[in-house]
Amino acid sequence: MLEEEAVLTVPDHDQFDQDAWRIPATRGARRPGAAPGTIDSVDPDRGHPAGRYRRGALALASDPGSGDPGSGRQMRAALRPGKSSGLAISISRAFGTVMVSLQGSLDEPGAADLEAVMDDLIAGQGNLDVVVDLRHMILPDQAVLAIFERARDEAHRRNGRLSLQYPSRGTYQSLRALGLTALVPTVCRGEAEQSFPPEMPAGLQEWATDWRQA
Repeated sequence: MLEEEAVLTVPDHDQFDQDAWRIPATRGARRPGAAPGTIDSVDPDRGHPAGRYRRGALALASDPGSGDPGSGRQMRAALRPGKSSGLAISISRAFGTVMVSLQGSLDEPGAADLEAVMDDLIAGQGNLDVVVDLRHMILPDQAVLAIFERARDEAHRRNGRLSLQYPSRGTYQSLRALGLTALVPTVCRGEAEQSFPPEMPAGLQEWATDWRQA
């Protein structure tokens, strides 16, 4: 299977421009010393740059010549952490599913970058199946997880789906506190939910609370 990889360096968060990393296919030679916020893709079959893409990172996810975003061709892009962010974001796509992998600390600057990415993937590009891999993510503050709630709501409005995979125990507990564990498929929870009692449906929780107070 053909695969295309790319690397994107995100500028300092204070200067972060969402349009800087989004890319429509613009075929051509790689420009030496390309500025941060651009993606240079490399064709592994030819061993030289296949073209420079600017707007829409997941335009990388389909074969630019086929026009089929759901084709089996796999392509990737990576967002390296900026100076004020400890989060690295990598994006890949195959067979219509977009995978967003997080590595490092989901601090406030990183959360802002991630929210811009998620908004572009779902609202901007209309991807209907987005998966976020949390296994290498560190969560300093559960408040930033609200970005997944907003991304979920946007996906649902478009009849799409957002799912989270392999959270740590601490992250799973934070997702549980925010009522977001439904985003984590059972097969992707691993040891994260061990020792947690099963969740009670909201209506039953209200009944149990009323019963205890009676």
